[in-house]
Amino acid sequence: MSDLEQKSYKSFSVNAITASILVASMGAGCLVLLYFTGGLIFLPRKAGNLPFVGVFLMTLGVLALCNSLLGMPKLVLAKSRISVRRITGTYYASWTSLAPFELSEYGGSINAQVIGPDVDAGTRKMGRFNIGLDGMRVAGDDLLAELTKWRAEAFRAAS
Repeated sequence: MSDLEQKSYKSFSVNAITASILVASMGAGCLVLLYFTGGLIFLPRKAGNLPFVGVFLMTLGVLALCNSLLGMPKLVLAKSRISVRRITGTYYASWTSLAPFELSEYGGSINAQVIGPDVDAGTRKMGRFNIGLDGMRVAGDDLLAELTKWRAEAFRAAS
């Protein structure tokens, strides 16, 4: 592991792409239904909240589709820190600022308690560094072992 400078894991899931297309289609369907029933012309009384639901679902679906097609979230392991890149931003933490990683009860994520100052503001606010395993191309146990190795190497280098 000492010769590795950086390693990354991309997420890709056909199910996530399918679900995001479905959600975007539902939102578009709401807006098309409103258009043909005249709801968009007489918005305040006839349509109610349906236009807002349609726009919300379309936006959510398009965001999820972009996330899936770009291979997000992307987990990047480097010598000094770990980061998770999402379409909404990058979350990072220094290895020495995190407690040992744990696999969640149901195996859907890997978490570590924040114990040091070198983390991004969102992670500091939550108090935990969270790595979702949805769509990751590696088993949770294997990734947990890899994270434990990288963390131990960082602590050896720091001391």
